[in-house]
Order: sequence, then structure tokens, then C-alpha cells
Amino acid sequence: MKSYANKIARLILSGTILLGFQAVAQESSPNDDIVQARIVLTVSEGKRLIAKAVARMPEVRQALENGTLIVTKGTTNTYVAEEITGETIPHGAYVYGRVSPSKGGELLPATQPVSEVVYIGGERRTEFSLQEAVDELQPGDVVIKGGNALDYASGTAAVYIGNSSGGTTGTILPFVVARKAHLIIPIGLEKQCVLPVMEIQQLMRTPLESLNTVPSMFLLSGTIITEIEALHILSGVSSFQVGAGGIGGAEGAVHLLVRGNRKQVQDALSIDPSRVHDGAAVLTSLAAAVEAGIVTLLPLIVLLPIAAILGGIALGGFGFSTEALKPNFSKLNPWKGIKRIFGTQGLIELVKAIGKAGVVGLCAVLVLKALSPRILALGVASLPVALADLGQMLVTILIVCSASLGLIALVDVPYQLWSHNKRLRMTRKEVVDEMKETEGRPEVKSRIRQMQRELANRRMLQAVPAADVVVTNPTHYSVALKYDGERMRAPIVVAKGVDHLAAKIREIAVANDVPIFEAPVLARSLYATTDLDREVDPRLYTAVAQVLTYIYQLRKARTQRVAWPDRPRIAMSEELTRETGPGPHS
Repeated sequence: MKSYANKIARLILSGTILLGFQAVAQESSPNDDIVQARIVLTVSEGKRLIAKAVARMPEVRQALENGTLIVTKGTTNTYVAEEITGETIPHGAYVYGRVSPSKGGELLPATQPVSEVVYIGGERRTEFSLQEAVDELQPGDVVIKGGNALDYASGTAAVYIGNSSGGTTGTILPFVVARKAHLIIPIGLEKQCVLPVMEIQQLMRTPLESLNTVPSMFLLSGTIITEIEALHILSGVSSFQVGAGGIGGAEGAVHLLVRGNRKQVQDALSIDPSRVHDGAAVLTSLAAAVEAGIVTLLPLIVLLPIAAILGGIALGGFGFSTEALKPNFSKLNPWKGIKRIFGTQGLIELVKAIGKAGVVGLCAVLVLKALSPRILALGVASLPVALADLGQMLVTILIVCSASLGLIALVDVPYQLWSHNKRLRMTRKEVVDEMKETEGRPEVKSRIRQMQRELANRRMLQAVPAADVVVTNPTHYSVALKYDGERMRAPIVVAKGVDHLAAKIREIAVANDVPIFEAPVLARSLYATTDLDREVDPRLYTAVAQVLTYIYQLRKARTQRVAWPDRPRIAMSEELTRETGPGPHS
């Protein structure tokens, strides 16, 4: 019952690292002051940077997960293929043709050619040829094709055509245009040309004698991704080229001036495009993710234990005890543990545990099945993109599993409360034993009540000698009355009884010269309507007054030798005899 808050707390706390992944990958707020920095990228670093950005583009990810994605061969696309597949591809193995220096340069070793990278419906399809792959293109699918020349000012790129049939360009572009697919052109700023590429295309088509191989040029129309666009995709900065060249490996490098808020520029500076599949980079990203996640969830980390404690108090009340901390070696008894496991309660708990695991497992399976295309796409995504997507997916799984625990709690908490209350109930034997302990045994109680009645009767009989008259039935009922005009408003009943007690009252009255007056209806009415030491019922005032007047006259006649009074005739209804007065004595 109290464990649900703790379970959910542990599940949410386990998402700290996952949310950290997202925090590292997300762009920062643009509200900071604008700062700038200079970045120098070698040709290979520029290609790696472009490849990372292309792998992160939404249209590429969409095609990778649900559509068709084709990465044609080329030097820049070698880096793109590595980022998407997560594999290391030998340079020179993923090209159609090679452009090498006219003089000097390093000859690359011969390598086994690698087929084009093709993904259809989220799966790598190595058996597809390029022609078969482009035949699968649909609107919204993506083809990634590099270029050889760039006119950045006009946003135009071009590619060499060495094959008389048009080569891969002739194979791909008609399908791209006809099927309304996306063409993405990753191309480095080192391919920037002095003349516009449209003018270069015309010049290269001039029919002159060529002393060596001079290819033709084909214009490409698509989304151009250079180092400038790559930096914006990866960190959100804006940038422009301010120079080129250098020494110590920076020959042919491009110089970029980047601007943005402080975090964006710092993120741009922290990108290391020279590293791919670097274990140290993964550890660094993980550390940053953990730190960012802890900072993000610090308020939640503080509030969750408080919520867990308050949840337990709300269900079961506050009870703090150190009893559970005391050593109790009887809990280590294996026999008791076995009896607890194989008992009825253990069987119920086993069924509940299986049910809970089944519900949570079913929810996890359903959400994993729904996310399976995105999970498969993680292997071909760049590290920041993969971490961000992984964080989003695991947070989704966390929320779904937590919600399933909430559904279980809606059923289990009422059951636990009912079971707890049931265990607190006493058995019939325990109730009887407790009554015996608190109130005594029934025979003892009966004897006590009998003694109490006897004691009360003795006190009552002691008041009979002081009574003014005893009204009888004549044998079954006796009621003793007393009246003091100075202290009483009306006569009171000082003793009453039936059968044996009535006879005892008459006996005491005779022994103490208390007058006895036979009036059956009045005697029964007094007994039924008036309790001991209480004034007689007002409805009996007249009848009682007649009796007392007669008694007083009789007493006067005896002492003063006056005429003997006539006995009054008490006329009254039998109705009052059927009423039940409080606490009659017998």
C-alpha cells in the first residue's frame, strides 16, 4: 500500500540520466547576449561536421524510420554513411570515381567496394542495387548526393559527369524529380568556385580538344548542407566564412565566424568533428547528461521522498517507531518463511505480484512495439541525436509504466485497506475472551446483579416502617407511600414489590403498625407508573389523597376517640395498570 509512492519515485528517479540526455542535446535559450567566435575546420573535419548535421535532419530521420533513404557514394557521403550506419567505412571504398592530385599526393590502397547505403521502412537493405532502391522512392523520401562544385552565393551545386550514360546522377535525378523526393547535397566550402557554377557548366561543355580527362558538369537542385548549415543544425549558431587555409594540416581549411548566445557558441566550440564512435566521447556525453539531468530534476528528487512519506501518512496515518530497527532473529527462521510463502496469504501475494508484473510488462511491450522503428534507427543516428531520441523514448516508457502502476494502485490500495481492516478484526472467541476479561464471566455478572438487587431491596424495605400507608392488591402487589406536607409537593413511593417482595413489605408494615389499605387497581397503577423515591403520577393524586385522608382520620380517631371514619371507595380505571414504570422490583 505504502510502497506505490516509493516504486513510482524509483521509476521517476531512474529517468534522471535520460532527461539529462535531452538537456545536453537541446538548443539553449536565445535570450542571452550575442557573442562570437572563430572556428577553423580542416577538409575532413568539415566533412564529419556536415555528416553529423545531415544525420540529424528531421527529413532524414523520418525517411530512415518510415520511408526510403539512399546515400549515394562519394567522399563526403562516406562520412554521412558512417554517421547513419554507425560503421567505419574505409576511405576510397565508398566512391564511384576518385579525384586525386595532378602531381604528387598519396595513393590510397585498393579496397573492397561498399554498396550504397539503402534503408527502406527502417531496415538496412544491402541486397538492393541503386536502380532498385530509387524505384522504391515515394514523396517525402530522401536521397543524399554529394557534389564537386559550389556556388554558395546563388545556392547552387554541381557534380561531375564522367560516364557517357550520366552515371549515378542520370540514374537518380529523374526518379527524385518524378517521385517528389528530397535531394540533400552535403558539400564542403572547400569546393566553393570563383565563377558561378552555371557559367562553369557552360565553359566545360565547350567542344575543345582535351589533353586529359575533362568531365562534364550537371547542376543539382536540392537542399545544400555546408559547414555553415551544419553548425546551425547542431548548435543553433549563425556563421559565415571569413577565410581559408593554414599550416600544420590546416591547408585548405575554412575559417568560420560563428555568432549566437553564449551557450550556443560554446556548444559550437565543443563539437569535435574529428571524432566518430569514440568511447571517451560517449563517456563525456554521459557525464554531461548525468549532470544536466540531476540539475533539472533536483526539485523533483527533493519532493519525491516527501510525497512518498505524505502518501503513506494519507493511507495509514503517521506512526513512527524504532521497533522495526531492533534485531529479531526469529525473522531469520526459514520454517516460518516457508509457511508464510506457502500459506493462503502467500498465495494471494504471489498472484498479485504476477498480475502486477503482467500489467507493467504488457504496457512496456506495447510501448516498445510502438517505438520499435525509432529504436532501430538509433543505431544509425549520430551520438547527440541518438542520446536525445533515447531520452525521449525512455521517458515515454517511464511515464507509461508509472501510469500502469497507478492503475494497479487503484485496485490494490482498496484491497489492502480491506485486508488490513479484516486482519484487525477479532474472532468470535477473541470477542468472548475480551468480554470475559473486561466485564467478567456471565455467571459472575448474574450473581453480582442478584446481590445488587438484594441490597437495593434491603434498603427499600428499611424505608417501610416510616411509610404512612401500604396500598395492596391485596396479595400480589404492595406499594408503600409517604407524605410530608411541609417538605413534599406530593406523596412519594418509598417501597414497592410483587409476590414475595410484596408479602415482605406487608409483613414489615404489620410489625411496625403501618396501615395497610387494600385497593387493587390503585396498587397496580402505582406500581406500574411510579418508580422508587419518586412522586406519584399526577393522574393518581385524587385516589392517593382519598387514601391518605382516610389514614389520617383513622389515626385521629384512635388517638382522640372521635367517630370512626368511613372507608373511601376508590373508583378508577384499569388503564394505568397496563403502563410499565421505570425499574420495577420483584
